[in-house]
Amino acid sequence: MGRTMVVAFLSALALHSTAFAAKPKPKKPAPARVEKKPATTPGKDEFEKGTRYFEAEEYEAALPFFQKAYELSGKRPATIFSLAQCERSLKRYDDAITHFKEYLATTPRPPDAAEVETTLALLIDLARDQKLKEEQEQKLEEEEERKKREEAERAARPPPALPPPAPPPPEEDSLLTSPVFLGVAGAVIIAGGVLALVATSGEEEPYGGNTRVILGK
Repeated sequence: MGRTMVVAFLSALALHSTAFAAKPKPKKPAPARVEKKPATTPGKDEFEKGTRYFEAEEYEAALPFFQKAYELSGKRPATIFSLAQCERSLKRYDDAITHFKEYLATTPRPPDAAEVETTLALLIDLARDQKLKEEQEQKLEEEEERKKREEAERAARPPPALPPPAPPPPEEDSLLTSPVFLGVAGAVIIAGGVLALVATSGEEEPYGGNTRVILGK
């Protein structure tokens, strides 16, 4: 009986070993499935940054982001419109006109086309006035530059030579040294001498003329 128990025990052990050996090894857990995120639309980040700057009225900061979004997105209508609006706010009217026209040419026709056309007509008038103002300012600047050049040229020129001093006026002749006076005085002296000579040569007698005839007593 003891032998029977041993045989039974060994048989049970062998059966258990066979069952254990036949049990398949557990498989490694499958890796977790990773879901792929959809790729970001080209230009979306730039467009969102530009929009934030635009809403804060920082148009200079918004412009380069809208320009980049315009290029990366393949000129999507939303980026064209936003770029045109930013250029309009910066008074870059010629650029805004170009992009508003491009926006109107997209298909399908934009739902706000009528409003954009009104804006476009206004921008054309503003662009014309702006151009006239710039031309006037340029003319004023050129005139100012011309005046400055002329003033600089005048300042660089040597001063004109002074004319020679005028000769002093001739001194008036003294009356005593005047030739006329001397001539008259000489004539008077000569005449006086002649008269004196005549007077001495024809002296009158006490009782008569100068006939030297003696009258009777």
